[in-house]
Amino acid sequence: MMDYDNRKFNSKSSVNILFRFASLIFAALFTAGCAKSLPAADVNKKSDPYEGVNLNELMKGTEGTFVFLDVKNQTRLVHDKKRAETRFTPYSTFKIPHTLIALETGVATGPEAEIKWDQEKYPKEEWWDTNLKPRGLIWDQNHTISSAFANSCVWYYKETAKKIGAEKMKEMVDKFNYGNRDISSAIDSFWLGESLEISAVEQVDFLEKVVNKELPLKETTYTDGLTVFKRESRDGKTLYAKTGGGKDIGWFVGFITDRDNSYIFAFNMPGTFEETADRKIEVPMKILHELKVWQ
Repeated sequence: MMDYDNRKFNSKSSVNILFRFASLIFAALFTAGCAKSLPAADVNKKSDPYEGVNLNELMKGTEGTFVFLDVKNQTRLVHDKKRAETRFTPYSTFKIPHTLIALETGVATGPEAEIKWDQEKYPKEEWWDTNLKPRGLIWDQNHTISSAFANSCVWYYKETAKKIGAEKMKEMVDKFNYGNRDISSAIDSFWLGESLEISAVEQVDFLEKVVNKELPLKETTYTDGLTVFKRESRDGKTLYAKTGGGKDIGWFVGFITDRDNSYIFAFNMPGTFEETADRKIEVPMKILHELKVWQ
């Protein structure tokens, strides 16, 4: 009797085990089937809002580079990586760090800090009328740092550079880790085709520090700096930017902010001031429109 009862008991246990095993196999097959039916993109791939933008097409004919950074999502786009990592003279795009240094050191006391135009030291040149005025850039007048920035007025920033001095300028450029950090040529022109150079990638890296307030600057410097850099506001977004150009390159760099994100960009292309004057703004602005960060 005892043996029979044991056999009966063991038989029931075997049935239970087989049933559980079959259930596990069925569940595994069902799960695998469901997973297999879902496209891999739905399971693993995060949607890319910039996926459909063709930088090659938008940059056609410029022989230039464009670097873009979505700060919140740390999404970076680069057209022509080799050129993006090549250093060039910054020309007037250096007015962004230059302005911050002038404000931080007190050389400029705020956005309305004025310097009177000294006509003997900076006599009016013919190209001011032929090249600058048609583009709305006026140099032959007194300027505040805000108006000098907007008009890309070189003589104003030559004066602030001399007031800042080589030692302090070098200290701040080093702290900013700006490009090659070389200001060894003349204190009032090192950024104008001389010793200082920076790449488009480094421009974006520097501007990210500005956006995130990671530079060793007072809060008032950031606040006043943004007032100076502001180019335009629309649809809840603000564009802060600066052009630059000379005999062999045209630059346009800056950033766009909205309520919860920032978008940084740097564009450059080869060519003279006249050849790049319009395209250095038109091309990157068209790209920013296609990226849907500026309408």
